[in-house]
Amino acid sequence: MISYLQLCRSDVALIAFFSYLVGSELAGGSDLYDVIIALAVTLISTNFIYSFNSWTDREIDRLSKAYRPIPCGKIKPAQALIYSLVLLVLSIVYPFFVYKSYVTLSLFLLLPALGLLYSARPFRLRRYMFAATVTISLGLITPIMLGYFMNSSDTCLIPFFVVLFLFCLSVVPLKKIEEADEDERSGYHNLYSRFGIMFLIWPLGGLSLVLVLLLFWTTGYLLKTCLVVITISSMVCILLFGVFREKPYQLYQTIIYTVIVEGVIFYLILMLIKGYMQTIRKQMIELLDKREVSAREISQTLSIREKEVYGHLSHISRSVNAQRKKLIIIPAKCLECGFVFVKRKRFTRPSRCPHCKSEHIRNPAYRID
Repeated sequence: MISYLQLCRSDVALIAFFSYLVGSELAGGSDLYDVIIALAVTLISTNFIYSFNSWTDREIDRLSKAYRPIPCGKIKPAQALIYSLVLLVLSIVYPFFVYKSYVTLSLFLLLPALGLLYSARPFRLRRYMFAATVTISLGLITPIMLGYFMNSSDTCLIPFFVVLFLFCLSVVPLKKIEEADEDERSGYHNLYSRFGIMFLIWPLGGLSLVLVLLLFWTTGYLLKTCLVVITISSMVCILLFGVFREKPYQLYQTIIYTVIVEGVIFYLILMLIKGYMQTIRKQMIELLDKREVSAREISQTLSIREKEVYGHLSHISRSVNAQRKKLIIIPAKCLECGFVFVKRKRFTRPSRCPHCKSEHIRNPAYRID
């Protein structure tokens, strides 16, 4: 069985597993169910993509990667094909039992579709560098998107996923450095073989664009910091390899494992923050259970910023709904004309009255019923 698992790349398996869990944490928290789904995404969906590619590339691997399970004789090609087809069927079937929305179902089914597009004839997008880069990049960011949308329907992190996709589009082409020899033997187009060290302008330019976009992204300080660190560390790796030019075929793997380590550290930080957030929210729920309180009163009582209170209230609203309770909003009121903001669903305080334009507004209050 170990030989079959070796058909899939260990680095990609780690990325798929932990990125799903990171996505869950970004949506508000992961549990045992999320771990089980993360394992399914890793061991079935992602495993199919790379196991099937190992079978379709078996002849190429005999020349450049003779240590892989099929070329070295650990697994026969027919066995690898059957194993891949079983994974394909499972990756199409199990999503229908676990999906939460049509968005998550589409993301689940996107993974086996990418595997077929990348490796199977007549598509075989692996032959075309730009198409292959887009396909691999989509496959890398899909697990984190799945983890997030399986736990939240909020679309506020879509800019984060876009930036992450651009990061992958910048880094994935470096894979062509380690594939230069096998692409030459197979007759595939390889930009590194053609342009040499100048090829590094692409990933460096792409990562520079990611940094520029992060400068204008104001949501999520921790998330932004993590992306900045990952982007800068990747650029440093590229520059060091470009200057010293030693073992350039290891550049892609070096960046991948650096990102994995940084991602695991980020996940652990998220877990620590989650523990702190749960303590704050528990104290807020105790306050809201006792009486009506405003965001300012909560802020003063718990010694947190008023802006943070509103973020916690949205999470508390979802958690108390699961307990068949409800977070009630006592609407804000204009102290000049008496207008009551009955239809306002947001937790934040309105800036001015729509009738008299006064900014003299009584803050909304909240309680749990």
